[in-house]
Amino acid sequence: MLPAGHQSTLEVLLRTLEPTRASIHRASAFVIDSAPLGPLHLARWIGDSLDLPSTPLRLRLARLFLTSDVLANASAPVPGIGVLCT
Repeated sequence: MLPAGHQSTLEVLLRTLEPTRASIHRASAFVIDSAPLGPLHLARWIGDSLDLPSTPLRLRLARLFLTSDVLANASAPVPGIGVLCT
């Protein structure tokens, strides 16, 4: 489980994510840096956020970019990051 501060930051990042390099980089860095705190929780939140029918297409696309970026960096030397791939 993520600490409350990390959880609220993740919520804000996912709500305000844009399909731009800077926005994806900022969110990806947060997810990778937070992986040791609760990788399964992070993966579930990102996955669930893609499944909301009311989510605008632009935001879904940005979240897919985030997922792709995190998976591409899943071999980073950060404890727990590999769990995000499963």
